[in-house]
Amino acid sequence: MKKLLAFPLALALLLPLCACGAGEAGETASPAVSVSVQTVSQDCRSGDAADVVLLHYADDVPTVTIKNGEAAQTAINTALQELVSAFSEGSGDGTDGLNAYLNMAKSDYAQSADRFLSGAYYAMERHVSVARGDNGVLSLVYSGFVNLGGAHSWPFISAASFDLATGAKLAIDDLSGDAQTLKSYCLSYITDLTHGADYADVQFTDGYEQTLSNLVADGPWYLSADGLVFAAGAGDIAPYAAGEFRFTVPYDKIGTLLRSAYLPASNRTGNAGGIAIADTDASASPNTAGSTTLSQTGRAFSLTAGGTIYDVALSCVDSSDGLEFTTVGTRLYFSELSDGQTVGVQAVIPEGMPNLCISWRNADGTAQSRLISESGKDGSLLLIDYRQPQRMNYAEITDALPYAVDLDGDSANETVEFVKKQAPDGSDMQYAVRVTDGGMTAEYQTQIISDPSLWCADVDYDGVMELLLSGNVMSDDYVLWCLKYGDGALTPVPIADSESGKTGDSTDCWIERVDGEGLMLGSAQDVLGSYGALRQYEYADGALRPAEGSVWTFSRNETWLKTVAAVPAAYDDGLKDAIPAGTSILLTSTDGVSWVRFVDGSGGAGAITIARGGDYWGWSIAGSPDTAYFESLPYAG
Repeated sequence: MKKLLAFPLALALLLPLCACGAGEAGETASPAVSVSVQTVSQDCRSGDAADVVLLHYADDVPTVTIKNGEAAQTAINTALQELVSAFSEGSGDGTDGLNAYLNMAKSDYAQSADRFLSGAYYAMERHVSVARGDNGVLSLVYSGFVNLGGAHSWPFISAASFDLATGAKLAIDDLSGDAQTLKSYCLSYITDLTHGADYADVQFTDGYEQTLSNLVADGPWYLSADGLVFAAGAGDIAPYAAGEFRFTVPYDKIGTLLRSAYLPASNRTGNAGGIAIADTDASASPNTAGSTTLSQTGRAFSLTAGGTIYDVALSCVDSSDGLEFTTVGTRLYFSELSDGQTVGVQAVIPEGMPNLCISWRNADGTAQSRLISESGKDGSLLLIDYRQPQRMNYAEITDALPYAVDLDGDSANETVEFVKKQAPDGSDMQYAVRVTDGGMTAEYQTQIISDPSLWCADVDYDGVMELLLSGNVMSDDYVLWCLKYGDGALTPVPIADSESGKTGDSTDCWIERVDGEGLMLGSAQDVLGSYGALRQYEYADGALRPAEGSVWTFSRNETWLKTVAAVPAAYDDGLKDAIPAGTSILLTSTDGVSWVRFVDGSGGAGAITIARGGDYWGWSIAGSPDTAYFESLPYAG
């Protein structure tokens, strides 16, 4: 397998043109507070023969439902609509807002169309997340960005908090009977934080303390489950590259300075609860608390509470490597779900690369979060606890040989080293692993001729280290072995092929990294071209296998493919069933078996179904060779 080297690419993935809605909570099962979010978006186009996108606009529009609180509900929803208008219209002086930015884009296009013709465009986008929603307060956080054709987008953050009893929009002075003392204490607290060890590596800008003072006075601020949070945007108090900062002043530190009405609910009861997922339509159930349709062509499923759970949020997530996920906006929120209450969802669930998560808190405040994914084995829906992985013991020993480590659990170290022996045909010198155990020696011969990588790691979590070895066997073809030592011999641990599932003594991969979270392997995936790809592996059912829910991710891919014919594809928003001819797409991930995911230049995302078979050596799309759909495909020779 070729080891393909590429450079990282930072992508800003925009929302596709779509509308995502949530149904009203049913009267018989409605929680105290619920929030549903629609995403409204539009692509403003040039309108000429090229008809390119000049500006992409997207905004999340939340709608609040308060049980037995219609007056407050109406007041809050009116205020939220005003925030939508303010984002779209801007300040009104012609320097910002949708119309102002569109005029700038038109002027830029008239002067230099090449950039737009290559797929670039202006953009303004905003997502909303529910930071807290209980019987006292609702806090919403808006995160977004504006890009006016420059090399970087300019992110921003804002927030809005409301009194759920009256519906009034809260200013920070409303939070306390002694607002000045509250603000002075918060300023002192977060200033001390910036001087502490957690921020020792941050180079704050000159005069940032004054910016913190302004932040405490004017915000943005919001109330979370943990405390009063102040948010500083990228570039406000440190260089732009340092990103944004969110400083939390815990409730137990603020004490009585905060009005009791705005403290988190303290009357929550119940044992640890959970969530179950099933392929059932929840719309007709009397226990349905709410529902949302994120894609008309998506899969319908239900999420059902087991026990009483709180602060339940269905959120969109994004990831660049399939390991770390960040939330990018709330779709549904419920202050509480009781045992048996159900949430209905219709959405596209990409196998192995989750795009949604469900989170909640138990009565004791313990936070839980699960990714929503699809099994690559049988297509069943999965809830993956990605925040609590089992820790793996490991060490890279390539450059530390000979290396002493206990490989057989007898509390005595063996010695591991490389030896090189000539290949049977008399050509290359090949690497073998040698283990010396007292007076015994065991060797395992490989076909590696260069670039060896050797690790010891407890891959099966039995308390005893195995040896992981990969290297180049010929012409940048990389192979991986996992070896277990015992009874004086080195034996291979079976490794499953990611495409066929069959196990063997080795597989076509290299070791990208090993850490406490597990094994990250690399492989050249020949799917609509040849790309270096990464995938997490785990030990299961007696073999090393692709981790449940994982896929091959092209996190370093920079090669855009241009279509010459319409490519059958399923867009995540359900609005298109093909990629138009003349579109540039970037491949992002694949299962290596039946699909490959992509993004296009307008921010759209989806999947192409692929298949092997017939006389063609490569992959087929809707029965035709993949090469029929693209100007060229970068397959390795």
